Amino acid sequence: KSDFSLPNYIYQLSKAGELVGDLSGSLRSGLNQLEYERRLSSDFKAALTYPIILLLSGLVAVLLVFILVVPKFVPMLERSDNLPLISEIVFNMGIFFNDNILMVGSISALIAFGLVWGLRQKSVRETVYDFFSRTPIIGSWLTQNDVARWCSILGVMLASKVEILESIELANLSVHSTRRRNGLNRVIDHIKAGETLSDSLEKEKVLTSVGYNLIRSGERSGRVAPMVASL
Repeated sequence: KSDFSLPNYIYQLSKAGELVGDLSGSLRSGLNQLEYERRLSSDFKAALTYPIILLLSGLVAVLLVFILVVPKFVPMLERSDNLPLISEIVFNMGIFFNDNILMVGSISALIAFGLVWGLRQKSVRETVYDFFSRTPIIGSWLTQNDVARWCSILGVMLASKVEILESIELANLSVHSTRRRNGLNRVIDHIKAGETLSDSLEKEKVLTSVGYNLIRSGERSGRVAPMVASL
């Protein structure tokens, strides 16, 4: 009712803690999960800092070439009839940039504004996330983070005695990849049809073979929550 800006699983964990008489333990589990997500977010930002610095430095260098260097060489090179194609392209771009600097600046500002606005939209962020999830190196890292976050939240919810279908629904909200989230939502339908959690996850191919085997082992021993959390 106070409308605090907290993840949905915090509310569910507090309800579960009240029902089973362990509110302090449930809130502690929620805090641990919240801190874990903040560490993931911090690691992600730290990993992107260096590439962003390189990208911005490259853009600034190109702009300086177009603004300061190209104009000085254009009069001398205009008399040459045998310039390489790449040189002609660079110098023509430099001339165009300097002759239309206001227009180019305005278009660049609009593009930057459009990118910022677009990345604030959830659907755009999910599309960008799905695209990078398919790339060779970054994709593997994003996938591991997505799966780790889902498993961690599900493990916390199950350990706090939250019903399994509700736990999966809440854990699915933390998944950034649209494709994986859709697969995990279908897992709920499989479980409702009478299939086990491990078989449902394996059918949708949302985890790894190690993950399926660990969860299957947890189902046999009655310790699903710690097995899921260990992933």
